[in-house]
Amino acid sequence: MSLDNDLDLLKRDVGASEDLLRKILAMQKKLYGDAHLLVASTTYQLSQVCFMADKYKDAIKILQQLLESQQKENGEDDPEVAKTLLKLSELKMLKNGGTSEVASLACQAKKILSKNSDYGQKHQLTKLARKIINVDCGICMY
Repeated sequence: MSLDNDLDLLKRDVGASEDLLRKILAMQKKLYGDAHLLVASTTYQLSQVCFMADKYKDAIKILQQLLESQQKENGEDDPEVAKTLLKLSELKMLKNGGTSEVASLACQAKKILSKNSDYGQKHQLTKLARKIINVDCGICMY
């Protein structure tokens, strides 16, 4: 098998994965609502698949819609909101490198996490937020 054939197969697999994840996501939203943890997990997977398929704008839009739903349903200080902010900042960093927008998203997430004692300095989400902020040399008070 040649490299071109492998790339064609991968593109078909990514496309099939995207279609399947969109169907699963629609069913989950219908069953559980827009801000449920299963919906969030599937949304993260779908955004990754879209990113791999060079559908960057779709990947970002999907995460922004989830973020809005989470903020509305769970409140702006919910740890799941922080997780989505970090996923959004990761995708933007992969596409554009460290920017002030990326650092700002990570800083917002770190602020939310700092309000919750379950997310101390050693928690993986807090570490990720610090890492993203440091990549951009951003200044964050949290």
